Amino acid sequence: MAYSLNNLFSSDCKKRNGVYFTPLTTTKLMAEQVLLENNIRRPFILDPAVGSGILLIRLARELIKKKDLNIKIIIEKYLYGIDKLKENVEVCKLMLLLLAFEINQSVPDRINILCMNSLSIDFDNLKDTIGVDKFDIIISNPPYIGSKLIDQESKALLKRFSDTVYGNPDIYIVFFEIAIRMIKPGGVCCFITPNSFFRSLNGKKLRKYLINQTSEIKLIDFEGSLVFDKVLHYSAITIFRKKIKSGEINRIQFLTNYSEDSIKDDFNWEYIDPTDSWQLLSGQDEIIVNKLENKFSFKLNDFSFKNGVATQRNNIYMFSYTYQDNKYYYFMKDDYEYKVEKLITRPCVLPNIKKQDPNLRIIFPYKYNSVTQTVCSITPDQMREQFPYALEYLEVFKDELSLRKVDSKMEYWYLYGRSQGLNQYGPRLYLPYISGQLSTHLSNSDDEVFAAGYAIFHENYKVLLAIGRLLESKLFHFYISRVSKPYSSGYYSTAKNMIKNFSVPDIEILKTIDNTSITDEVIYNLYGLTQSETIFLEAELLKLDN
Repeated sequence: MAYSLNNLFSSDCKKRNGVYFTPLTTTKLMAEQVLLENNIRRPFILDPAVGSGILLIRLARELIKKKDLNIKIIIEKYLYGIDKLKENVEVCKLMLLLLAFEINQSVPDRINILCMNSLSIDFDNLKDTIGVDKFDIIISNPPYIGSKLIDQESKALLKRFSDTVYGNPDIYIVFFEIAIRMIKPGGVCCFITPNSFFRSLNGKKLRKYLINQTSEIKLIDFEGSLVFDKVLHYSAITIFRKKIKSGEINRIQFLTNYSEDSIKDDFNWEYIDPTDSWQLLSGQDEIIVNKLENKFSFKLNDFSFKNGVATQRNNIYMFSYTYQDNKYYYFMKDDYEYKVEKLITRPCVLPNIKKQDPNLRIIFPYKYNSVTQTVCSITPDQMREQFPYALEYLEVFKDELSLRKVDSKMEYWYLYGRSQGLNQYGPRLYLPYISGQLSTHLSNSDDEVFAAGYAIFHENYKVLLAIGRLLESKLFHFYISRVSKPYSSGYYSTAKNMIKNFSVPDIEILKTIDNTSITDEVIYNLYGLTQSETIFLEAELLKLDN
């Protein structure tokens, strides 16, 4: 019934509030695992993002079955939930009432489900706020709300969680800190969340926090399986126990043989070292990745990776011209023809797109100072005198440009939203943000501006040519499938922090590589892969393609 009540929420509401209901098989797995880790007969249990109460209901059923407890007492004294949506709170209360009546034909006198934002909890006065000082078990499917969709109230509250918030955080990340602050020492938490925090930049502080605050972490990674309907992110269950003493050493294990048909007694857990990123590798995967990261002392991290420009409105600044004359480019936008001065534009590259548009230009309201080797803004007077048509065009969209999130020190309204990527010259190798088997694009043009992607810069064109060949190889495709953040359709992040440990020959060797003869087989030999490792790698790539 709880799942059918999911239809109470519009798709927009689900997206804004991260409302995604946990599948039955997943709730069963989470409940079984958290009770295995907790031997208290009557544990105090909390779900800080309770939704319709699916996880609490599953735990209540398991407690009745395994510990012979009365359902009415469980609901009245030991089950607690919090949710910011009143609809969720009412649904959860109803579901617990129905559960009690189903099992014992009784109705609880009290149901401890509160309507509030877990981000605003006063952790120093939990007894007054919730009714319990600390909990023995915390279980949850925290809301998944990307950083761009977080409302202003929640953004302000995120400042309370400096131990885990880093970069552009997703809401679910702070729920780990909420749990640690509300659980008893030795208490156990169990969350299902995106698995991206294992390796992502915005999960960096969370990984460190969990290692420092817990004595044990168990990870069940669903890898390429999509757990939630219509949600294109990959999930994992994280079970973690809060330290009893500060000196306890943390241990991290991951499940190597999970399937829906698995019996928990047959689960095989392996330990990993708690490093900067958590790579859940075993067997041949671990051996091959170790070779790729340690064959050479030089790493991709030693190269200069740069982001492209951030106009915050590419659809306004970029255009594909239909024709040109000596002074102007002409193009259509919204069924209207515009012209802009050639001298204020530069060729534009979008690394995320395989086939580049040769007519793509970008309005570039900046000038390069060859003496200081810096970029300076074109002033309003210069715009009016030298580039009146470009200014006239931008003024048409002035209202839309005013809606951008921009640098606090932006001088003029028509400049790019951020100042990144303006001063980039020299040979570069373009990379998309995400990719399956990587496709790179090499350029020697100082005039190009790029957006929506990365570039590796190096003064030697042949070095970039060799790096491009390595990155486009089957070997590297296998590598990112094992160490990088996964996306849908077999794509993986190519961000520097994901691929930085991949080792490459040193610069002098790269200069001598003949790209016309460097086949995938040559690259396998270059990295010292054995025949059995090569066969394994090729077989795994076939699985990815299928």
